[in-house]
Amino acid sequence: MKTKLLSAAMLLTNIMAFSQTTVAIPDPAFEAYLETAFAANITPDGSTTDGSITFTDINLITDIDLPTAGVTTVTDITGVKSFIKLKNLYVQDNALTGTVDVSGLDKLTNLYFYNNTGVTAVDISGCRVIYHIKGYGCSLESLDASLATTQLTDPTRLRYVYVNDNLLTSINVSGNTGIQRLDCFNNNLTSLDITGFTTLTYLRFQNNAITGSLDVSGNLSLEKLGAFGNDLTNIDLGAIPYTSFTYFKISTNNNLSCVYTDNASDFAPGGPLETAIGSNYSVGTNTNFVLDATECATLGTEDFNAFEFSMYPNPTKEHVTISLNDNASYQLINMNGQTLMKGHFNAGKNPLSISNLARGLYFINMTTTNGNRMTHKLIKQ
Repeated sequence: MKTKLLSAAMLLTNIMAFSQTTVAIPDPAFEAYLETAFAANITPDGSTTDGSITFTDINLITDIDLPTAGVTTVTDITGVKSFIKLKNLYVQDNALTGTVDVSGLDKLTNLYFYNNTGVTAVDISGCRVIYHIKGYGCSLESLDASLATTQLTDPTRLRYVYVNDNLLTSINVSGNTGIQRLDCFNNNLTSLDITGFTTLTYLRFQNNAITGSLDVSGNLSLEKLGAFGNDLTNIDLGAIPYTSFTYFKISTNNNLSCVYTDNASDFAPGGPLETAIGSNYSVGTNTNFVLDATECATLGTEDFNAFEFSMYPNPTKEHVTISLNDNASYQLINMNGQTLMKGHFNAGKNPLSISNLARGLYFINMTTTNGNRMTHKLIKQ
């Protein structure tokens, strides 16, 4: 009988030892927080600042919520990847530096690390159910939250990305077709790829250096668009109704010549685009700014409205005929803002071959001899 009791005791000891996990925690402030927050789940070792913690069952820990600056001053969260069941990590308003590395935490849902000015990078590779990223007010230089990197189990899973007020020169959120809010304003971005996005409600990327064209036409629920302070040439709103917008600001895009919309009448001169809700609606400084519907509705002077420009067939596979009532120079521009063709048309009908162009959306910008400008959308089949 004694032998059986001894064997049972040894088995229980082995099971307990097997379930224990010792984690290296080099940051004393982080260690102190964990020792206090999870005291019931820690095997005492006689020290709270020895650089490691032994947890009785680390799989019970699903949430880490650091107090804000003034309570804790954590500079390093090394060891956090040992919490393999972690769902929520809130480490904002501390003194983190370097890389926030949460790679491989495939249960992580919410990641908040904002207002840590020393953070220069974040690694979310393998975070297969990430839903909400808040990393504004740091010093991030790039962000890769692409579907290929996170390996999301559902491409619509990631909904909210807030990385404004950083030092970003690149951002990759490709493949995430469920993103609803994307804030990346006040950075150093030169491009923004939202191809395939259809669920955006907030898109704010003002005060960057983004060039070329922006197509948000597939996002019919878009409510806020902040695009000012860039160098866009064209914006495609498609069928998004004016009534959807509570914030629409595209000023100081000095080369912006066309906003394509199916609802041009909503943006009549002196109407919502300029006056809008409070002072939220603003166009750019370009006096030849054009709103383009099926016939390219125009804003401008009487002389500008007198310029007539049409093209057919559209869409087309090989050739398009440009018909205009004045001599004009032209530029054919792709969605990235690159000029692919340019030249001069005389008043009347002018043939143009586009057989060498790839299928897709293009813009033809016209400028008359007296400076009037107009833009049409061209679809190459």
